[in-house]
Amino acid sequence: MSSSARRLSSRRPQAGFSMIETMIVIGIIGILVNLAVPIYSESRLRAQVASIVGDYQAVRAAVSDYYLTNQEWPADADPGQIPPELVEYLGDRVNWSSPYIYDYDYFADSAGNPTQPEAGVLVGFSVRDADPRLVALLQAARPGPLTETWGNGVTFIIQPALTTTGASPEESPDLDTDEDAGDGE
Repeated sequence: MSSSARRLSSRRPQAGFSMIETMIVIGIIGILVNLAVPIYSESRLRAQVASIVGDYQAVRAAVSDYYLTNQEWPADADPGQIPPELVEYLGDRVNWSSPYIYDYDYFADSAGNPTQPEAGVLVGFSVRDADPRLVALLQAARPGPLTETWGNGVTFIIQPALTTTGASPEESPDLDTDEDAGDGE
């Protein structure tokens, strides 16, 4: 046997991976990441929508409880701020400013007359966020009557603005109280 043939046959295989094997593994990992990231992102958005729907339902219940107790709606509040009248009813269950901004709206003058009847809302709950995908998912979820959408948010109706002559918020079918149900009017 020649010396060069002896050297080749006595060579031990080297431990480790070849460059081609490494590139194939990196390519497979890249494909898996590209598949997983959109799924994770969509799941995260759906979780945010579920959280917003829960917050909307909590605010709606608190506003209704306040109205039934005081026979008036809580006053309007600035975006990201809980209306002072609802602190007792909500406590710290709803975070009004992170990661999206909530806005409680009361569209009425001091006499309780709707100031924007064309919008169809007297009392509303608005959600603002810069992500149009989140806004689109909120529109699709429709946790309550939806009155309007704009570029970065939606407003859900808590109490519709009644446009019939002489109607008042007390006559609304939305809030069904025991005394309203039994008086036969």
